[in-house]
Amino acid sequence: MEIAKHSYDLIGHKHPIYALAGSSKSHIVFTAGGEGAVVEWSLKKKTFLKIVFHMKSSIYCLHSIAKPNIIIAGDRLGNIAGFDFESQQVVFHFKAHQSAIFAIQSDSENFYSVSEDGCLNSYSLADYSLIKQNKINQHTLRTITLNPNNNDCLIGGKEQFLNVYDKNDLTNPRSLLGHSLPIFSSCYNVNQHHYITGARDAQINVWDTNGQGLIQSIPAHLFAINDLLSIPSKQIIVSASRDKNIKIWDDKNYQLLQKIDSSTNGHKLSVNRLCYTPFENTMLSVGDDKILKVWEITA
Repeated sequence: MEIAKHSYDLIGHKHPIYALAGSSKSHIVFTAGGEGAVVEWSLKKKTFLKIVFHMKSSIYCLHSIAKPNIIIAGDRLGNIAGFDFESQQVVFHFKAHQSAIFAIQSDSENFYSVSEDGCLNSYSLADYSLIKQNKINQHTLRTITLNPNNNDCLIGGKEQFLNVYDKNDLTNPRSLLGHSLPIFSSCYNVNQHHYITGARDAQINVWDTNGQGLIQSIPAHLFAINDLLSIPSKQIIVSASRDKNIKIWDDKNYQLLQKIDSSTNGHKLSVNRLCYTPFENTMLSVGDDKILKVWEITA
């Protein structure tokens, strides 16, 4: 079954691409990587548009927010920066962590970052100031997913660290045990109310959000799962791996629907990040091969 059909590639990066994000305009997307630059692309024109801003080192994560209309980037040295599309300028840029920032998420009032330094930071969307830094682990934190239905947030990282916290009270986390190696990625299955996690053990684990634990463990890839993407409107979960493959799963029963590799116009090196935009039902992927690949979701 072909769920994702390759449309075209966008080329321009000179280094591996680690970060990818959509925007409030469905035909505009952003990438970043080894160059330390946030790059804007047009899916409507199928072309590079401009370099939005630079940071001091490789950028590992991007996160776009509609209100306020900004894109936030985190780099290898722990710096965090935000670009405002209304004023067309960088509105904040400061040292937020002692080491690399791997993931950024947001809700209606705040945004959050997790880092190699084991800290979860919270910031105000009103003035972009740091609200609090919370040291929640002695080891690297790699991923954060917010539950849209309550205050829960799922945070994963090194030493099989995988905890569910109340983002307003971090004192009593619920631990999820099931991976054998560091957790690299996570997402929330809106249709089934499940947490989905991917790890360096190449497993995808499915968790009950009501505290009932592990529902299913899937031997999904050969190497680390770098990213997971939920596309509720298409009822699919997509995984990206260091094994160079993208896999598409049914979000009801987690059966494999499609495998994308180099023989089917996929990436030739590690696949690092995924993104979906409703513009022409488009999925995007980036990786170590320095290519932004554009896919049409045909399902």
